[in-house]
Amino acid sequence: MIATGNPEFPRRVVATGTRKASTDREITDTTHLLAEFPSGLTLVVAGTTVNQVGLPEMLRGQKATLHFASQGNKVELKPESMFADELDAAEFSDPLPTESIPRLEKNFFDSIRSGKAPVAGIELALRAHTVLCMAEISERLGLALFFDEKSRTLKTDDGKVVPPIGYDTVIPAVG
Repeated sequence: MIATGNPEFPRRVVATGTRKASTDREITDTTHLLAEFPSGLTLVVAGTTVNQVGLPEMLRGQKATLHFASQGNKVELKPESMFADELDAAEFSDPLPTESIPRLEKNFFDSIRSGKAPVAGIELALRAHTVLCMAEISERLGLALFFDEKSRTLKTDDGKVVPPIGYDTVIPAVG
């Protein structure tokens, strides 16, 4: 969401998951998340807990794709062929992992001192967690959910408000 330059609240989120390998728990073995944003950006996340080989992490854009290394803090920019004259391929690497707690703490304190926004501030957190919460509710209820940013409510495609759920919410079995 940071890479967009303008993190947004989602417009619509749908998620699916399966519980075939680990049937004794509520967490899905596989998860598929699709989030659509007002700008037209679509976020696709697929994951699994039953296979050691993950999917490649990348951001696909109209003009180029960012490929993230599976280990280390490395990113490679590969232009789409029709934009190769406009964009140069590039690589970025940093020896420090981005999730380093000392690095994030330093950024936080530097932000306080300078008055600049932190790398991952509360506005980004609100938007990212809205996507994640909607995905969990979507998977648990089997619904595509729409987010009303003004009222901060979730709705179905026919406009019905979806109330918040918790871990003690009983979801009726299907079939």
